[in-house]
Amino acid sequence: MQHAFFSTIRSRIFTLLFIAFTITLYMTAYSSRYVIMQGFQSIEDDLARNDVERVRESVTNEFEKLASYVIDWACWDDTYGFVLDANDEYISSNLTKESFANFGLSFILFFDKEGKAIYARSYDSQHKKLVEPSPKLLAHFKPDSPLLSVPTIRTIHKGIINLSGKLFLFVAHPILTSKFTGPINGVFVMGKPFDNALRKSLVTATGVDFSLKVPEPTLPPTLHKNNVPVSFAYSKDYIQSKLFFSDYLGHDAFQLLINSPRNVSKLGDKTTVFTLILLLIVGAILASFIIYVLEKHILWRLKTLRERVVLAEGQPSETAIFLDGADELTDLANVISEMRQSIGRQKKFLTEALDSLGVGIVMVDPERRIIVDANHFALSILKVDRESIIGKSCKGFICP
Repeated sequence: MQHAFFSTIRSRIFTLLFIAFTITLYMTAYSSRYVIMQGFQSIEDDLARNDVERVRESVTNEFEKLASYVIDWACWDDTYGFVLDANDEYISSNLTKESFANFGLSFILFFDKEGKAIYARSYDSQHKKLVEPSPKLLAHFKPDSPLLSVPTIRTIHKGIINLSGKLFLFVAHPILTSKFTGPINGVFVMGKPFDNALRKSLVTATGVDFSLKVPEPTLPPTLHKNNVPVSFAYSKDYIQSKLFFSDYLGHDAFQLLINSPRNVSKLGDKTTVFTLILLLIVGAILASFIIYVLEKHILWRLKTLRERVVLAEGQPSETAIFLDGADELTDLANVISEMRQSIGRQKKFLTEALDSLGVGIVMVDPERRIIVDANHFALSILKVDRESIIGKSCKGFICP
């Protein structure tokens, strides 16, 4: 059974407009969220890769900076002579706690050609004094260590040492003359801590927020491809990427957890919401305009046509039904007028035919038992006029 609400053209048109508008809004929201946002995510991935690259370069720059210090000291005639005689003047002039502090160093090591330690000191930044290096540190620089193997004057070792969870960047370079010539007279090593203070300075320099994670010393060593970021992990506010750095043995020394803010997605969400609101407003205006046009040019004119047809029922059939305009509805009004005139002519012909008969004829609606028409002879027999009998019940006139 058809609902009363859908029984009019107006209600059906409004329903169809609402359904079309809802589907359009949904499809726009879907395309904005799952198509446009894919483009925003691609941009964010590129930005995250740029952040990873900036962090990687900042760590590399720390190695390069340390290497420049090492080369300045290793390729120096005074250092070349110090390895031979270990003179106190060199120590008092150059190897002071102020030198360690100014360069941000944790240790300085001198080794002769046989790998014997000529001088080895660490800097205690907490107490601001020089101390003996830990046995764990010296264990990495034994005579047979690959770090002390310098077959050519261009050999240089850079890497990371993990001492019980504490990280150190180091650079080892052969000791040469000030003219960068040999023969090689030993190996010079400098190291600096990779601690929270350095991390903060790199965060400030790069503008990228990242944290430092060091593997537990009790865990077995793991291997990742050095300096290659692992896949991204997405959260509401950040894209997190992991950048692994290996020690000189190839084991994971630490990983940097880089957090790239998802500003583009947030902007995309705002843009999507704004677009949907704008679409809603524009759609409402467009729907109102469509409804106005339909109401003025179609629905209102249909209503007017219906009212005039109903009004014409009590008027002579020759009365025309007039509707403004020059469209299909105007043509329909003209067709209805012609049909009424045609029916009027046929009715007149039928009435004249019935009146010409010499018998009384009364036409009755069999369902409602109402008198529909009667010829002149029947009216004279019943002694009534046409207006007083048409539309009345036949009971009392001819029906039992």
